[in-house]
Amino acid sequence: MNSRYWHVYAAALAASIGCCGGAFAQDWPTRPVTMVVPYAPGGNIDQAARVFGRELSEKLGQQFIIESKGGAGGSIGAVAVAKAKPDGYTLLVTANGPSVLNKMLYASLPYDPDTDFTPISLISDVPQVFIVNPNSPVKDLKDMVALAKQKKDGLTMGHPGVGTGAHLTAIWFASVAGINVVPVAYRGALPIVTAVLGGEIDAGIPAYIPQVSTAKPIAVTSDERVDFLPGVPTARESGVADVASGTFTGLASPAGVPPEIVARINRILDAFLKTAEAKKQFAVLGARTIGGPPERLTERMNQEKALWGPIVKSADIKLQ
Repeated sequence: MNSRYWHVYAAALAASIGCCGGAFAQDWPTRPVTMVVPYAPGGNIDQAARVFGRELSEKLGQQFIIESKGGAGGSIGAVAVAKAKPDGYTLLVTANGPSVLNKMLYASLPYDPDTDFTPISLISDVPQVFIVNPNSPVKDLKDMVALAKQKKDGLTMGHPGVGTGAHLTAIWFASVAGINVVPVAYRGALPIVTAVLGGEIDAGIPAYIPQVSTAKPIAVTSDERVDFLPGVPTARESGVADVASGTFTGLASPAGVPPEIVARINRILDAFLKTAEAKKQFAVLGARTIGGPPERLTERMNQEKALWGPIVKSADIKLQ
């Protein structure tokens, strides 16, 4: 084939591929879509995925199936999606761990959260809650700091696992407040509440679940008060520790998914998350809806990196 005809052939081939790619994206989805949740079933992120998954199923006419792949701080599920075909049929319901913290905590990861995924939507945010036993004389964070200073061996505080956002918030709080906190790891939020009620630990800092109200919530880590815990002040309002953090839920795809698919999902989710019904459903989970363009998820990830990087480094936390 001479040079002239080769260029004509190459141009035609490129146009054909581009046309097919656009047609494919326009037809998507023609079969069920799998949304991988990189945590065990039943938690806030899993439940949030089921809420917005139903909306996507309804609007797009195909099932959005939740597949739980927990382990290694969310890394196992993240790897599965990172290696999946970028055709829009495998998505990652992500959070602080797999998107930000794991890269700081583990010596090596089998995926790169900064390059292996395409952001689709920042869905919601759940604050952590400082809780104590209902019979405790501690009424607020000032009282908690005073109690910690009285305890020779430090204040025991339950968290849902080493390297989680709540664990790091406990370390951050202790540093800012100038107290000695002894972090105690539990497998999730509910065991923390149970331990606080049973008097095993002085305090806890789980991500919000409805059961925290069976203990005594004394502060939330959100930047403003939340409707689902009326009357509970923010940590910032305490005057002893200017800390604000939360666990975000986002949706991402493998890198290279057609932008038309990303835009289509984002439009549906952004419209849904603005509705009163969505806000109501997420509030039951202790979450605030966010939404916005895909770039908002990237912005949140960058904010988390700037916040937690120095804290992880100063605490010298390393996971295997």
